[in-house]
Amino acid sequence: MNLSSETLKGMRENAERGWFNGGAVPFGYRVVRVKHGAREYGRLEPGDDAQIATIREIFDLAVEQGKGCRTIAVLFNQRKVPSPSGTTWSPGSVHSILNNPVYAGDSVWGKSKKRGRNGRQRTATTERIIVPDTHEGLVSREVFDRPCLATSPAPEQDSDVAAICLAHWESGKYNMFGKDAR
Repeated sequence: MNLSSETLKGMRENAERGWFNGGAVPFGYRVVRVKHGAREYGRLEPGDDAQIATIREIFDLAVEQGKGCRTIAVLFNQRKVPSPSGTTWSPGSVHSILNNPVYAGDSVWGKSKKRGRNGRQRTATTERIIVPDTHEGLVSREVFDRPCLATSPAPEQDSDVAAICLAHWESGKYNMFGKDAR
């Protein structure tokens, strides 16, 4: 028996059941322990009210008002809105939030895998386990499933960021840097 294989198998099964396997807790959420049978598991639930408001504002600005990722990042930095990293907002951090199914209430596991001794490699979207409706979404499914930007961005929007967002939404194969993730 290979302990590493068995551990990954157990984590995969937990993910398929909607349990949180660890890693960075998504911005706007917290992990609560839930007793299930004789064991305890982690489950995501809405966290800090200010962070939740920030997530909802990002979706409102992008989806409802057609603002680009760069425009949102600049606006938040001007207003000194705390970012997930604790530093400044970047177009990439906004893009990551807009394209993370966790904000619609889905659990995602297997975004990366071990590569070599100390490295990590992003996995293709098709290799990830996405379990719908495992926790309360911070935005509605309808809002999440709409494109993050209009196909013809307004002049104040950064068109290369718009193209990345739109391409990601349309094909599902692009990562946050606009490169093929397969």
